[in-house]
Amino acid sequence: MSLAPEDIIKSGDDILLQFGKVDNKLLAKILQILANNTKDGKINIPNQDLAIIEDILFDELKSSEYGTKASEYLALFTKLQDSMIAEQVAINKLKRKELNDLWSNDEIRKKISNKVIYDLGEVGIKKAYINGLAEAIREQNYFNRKLSEATEILRTKMNGYTENYLRSTVMDSMRMYDGAFQDKIKVVYDFKNIRFIGNIIETSRPICTHLRNDLKGKFSVEQLKLVLDDYCPNGNPSEKKITYKTVSGKEYTQKKGAGMHNGTTIDNFGQFAGGWQCRHRVIYTR
Repeated sequence: MSLAPEDIIKSGDDILLQFGKVDNKLLAKILQILANNTKDGKINIPNQDLAIIEDILFDELKSSEYGTKASEYLALFTKLQDSMIAEQVAINKLKRKELNDLWSNDEIRKKISNKVIYDLGEVGIKKAYINGLAEAIREQNYFNRKLSEATEILRTKMNGYTENYLRSTVMDSMRMYDGAFQDKIKVVYDFKNIRFIGNIIETSRPICTHLRNDLKGKFSVEQLKLVLDDYCPNGNPSEKKITYKTVSGKEYTQKKGAGMHNGTTIDNFGQFAGGWQCRHRVIYTR
C-alpha cells in the first residue's frame, strides 16, 4: 500500500533531521585544522590553506552520509507526486495521465524542484553552507585567537548548524510542492471546496485552530477568502489579538496571523497554509 502524501512529507522531514549527524564530522575536521595550525598557542593557518578551506570542508562533507541522505530526500519527490495524484484520482475522479501532464509542465513545480536540487547540491552547499564555516575559520586566523578560544567559538557555531541550514532552505519544500499542486488543481478544474487535513495540537496557530475546530476542516473557497480577510488581510498576517482554546482547553491569546507567511492569499494557500512547517494539508475538491 502506497503512503499518503502527509506520510511521505513526514519521512522527508525525518531524513533532513538525520543530516544533523554531519555536524560532528565537520567539527572534528575543523578542530583538526585548528590544532594542526597553532603556533605558540594561537591560530596561524597558512594563506594557501585558507584559500582552499571551502574545498577541504566540502571534501569532508562528501565523505559523510550527506550524499546518501540527499539522494534519499530527492527521491521522495517522485513518490510524493505519485501519491498526491493518486489521491486526487480517488477523491475527484480525475484522470491520472491528465494530472501527470498538467503537473509535469508546471512552472512552479520546476522552480521548487530546482531550488531543492540547488540547495542540496555542490554550488548551493558551498555558497550558503560551507562558506559560512570557512569564513568563521578565517576569522579565527585573522584575529590570531588562542586555540582554546577558537575551539569554543567554532563548537558553538556548529551546534545545530546543518539543521538550521536545512530548516531555512529545504525543510518546507515538500509541503510547498504538494500545496502548489493543489493550488493548480483548484484553478484548472475550478474546484470550490477544501479539505483541511491534519489534527490540531497544543501549539497550532490561530488560523489552523479556526479552520479545524470551527469549520471542521471542510469549507468552501469563498469561506476561506473571508477567513483570510480576517487573519491575513491583503497577504499581511493580522496583528490583531485573538483569544482561543488550545487542545487542552486552556485559553491562549495570540496575534491572529501568528506564524503565517507574508503574502499568503487565496491563490497560494495550498502552498503556505498556516505558515512555516504547518502540519496541515489543503486538498481542493468539487
